[in-house]
Parts: sequence; C-alpha cells; structure tokens
Amino acid sequence: FYDYSSNGLAIINSLNGEISNLIAKNNIGFNYNPVLENDLYEKLNFLINDIDTINLMKKNSIHLSKEFTKEIQMKKIMP
Repeated sequence: FYDYSSNGLAIINSLNGEISNLIAKNNIGFNYNPVLENDLYEKLNFLINDIDTINLMKKNSIHLSKEFTKEIQMKKIMP
C-alpha cells in the first residue's frame, strides 16, 4: 500500500478493513465489490474518463503516504 501511495497512484481495492477505510476516508481511490461483475469496470472507466478526479486522488495518495514513512511508523512502535 505504501509503495503505491508514495508514488502517487490512485488505489483500486476489493478488500475490506483498514485499507478500505483509508481509501474512502482520504479519497485516494475506489473500493469495489468483486461479487458485482461490472463494479471494477465501472470504477476504472470512471477514472479513465475523469482526469480531474484521478489527479486529485493521486495528490491525496501522496499526502497520505507521508503518514506511513519508516520514521513515523517506528515512533508508533517504539515511543
């Protein structure tokens, strides 16, 4: 996750949990439901056709990645 976000990629995810919450909360991509056969296609098609949204998600992704640097994570583990 960190590798993708630190490189400014919009994240497309099908898993529930922390990553799903981060994506929704920070507007860095889309969560899709793999059970719905067209959901991934619709999300990707939207991104391909909306350059402003994908650029915003990329910017947000880089911003969020700064919370996951090695230094910050080490401070959380070893205060």
